[in-house]
Amino acid sequence: PWEACITLNDSWGYNAGDEAWKTPLQVVQMLTTAANGKGNLLLNIGPKGDGTIPQATLDVLNSVGAWLKRGGKEALWDTELFTFHYEERRTPQSLERSDWNNFGNLTVKGNSLHWLLRKYPGSSVTLAGLQGKALKVTLLGDQARELKFTQEGTRLIITGLPAQRPDPVCAIVRIDCDQIGRAHV
Repeated sequence: PWEACITLNDSWGYNAGDEAWKTPLQVVQMLTTAANGKGNLLLNIGPKGDGTIPQATLDVLNSVGAWLKRGGKEALWDTELFTFHYEERRTPQSLERSDWNNFGNLTVKGNSLHWLLRKYPGSSVTLAGLQGKALKVTLLGDQARELKFTQEGTRLIITGLPAQRPDPVCAIVRIDCDQIGRAHV
């Protein structure tokens, strides 16, 4: 239903003086916004006049590609609409599901939430407002493993995360639930 056209730095074409490259995390955040809003991201890379791609561009794209292989593909591909709108979240009858929290965006696929932790919390983190019962919580990526958790009403407390960021770009936690349905997170 929508499309964003963004540059990887501040220029639409090659500009030798433009070193304002977006980080791999910034690109992942843009991809997440597109995924959970059913949008499309056009990422302009501005090749040089001879057709070669600047090394900084290759570094960012290779980093994001490696992240997709480590778990990002699962968190972004074939996801469902999962947006956050203040007016809609105020209405109990709303069909919208919301995705806002301080640590990172969420995407949804079936009854699984994928929490992309742009701000890494350390060994534990709490997700408030979860409607439904969490059945399993998994850290995706190179250090993939099932995580311990407790649920107190709508609060999900996840423990056992690595103390240090387990992924150089963005850690991903998958939360499998009994249902997500029309509920807000």
